[in-house]
Amino acid sequence: YERILELYFENYNDIGEKVQICLAIELMGKHSNIILYNVDGSNNRFAGEILGCMHNVGAEKSQIRELSGGLPYIYPPQKIKKDLLKTSFAFSKVILPERIAIAIER
Repeated sequence: YERILELYFENYNDIGEKVQICLAIELMGKHSNIILYNVDGSNNRFAGEILGCMHNVGAEKSQIRELSGGLPYIYPPQKIKKDLLKTSFAFSKVILPERIAIAIER
């Protein structure tokens, strides 16, 4: 995921247990968000449980994934894009307007 920055932290909870959390920063234009989620499933929480997020996203806003405290963190769906470095371009005829084609011939 090229547009997600994940920062992992280790800390201690109230009873002295070591916990791992992740701050995921999703850089996606108007859908950008910052999510804090549990990594290791400690502190009576399951692994991947969202602890909080900058923008809560409910079912009315997104049919693909919801983001709210207590829900599992799921990566956003990847868009299927062509890799421009591995794409070959075949240009056969370029259709030009008649006036431009005449000017090029002269």
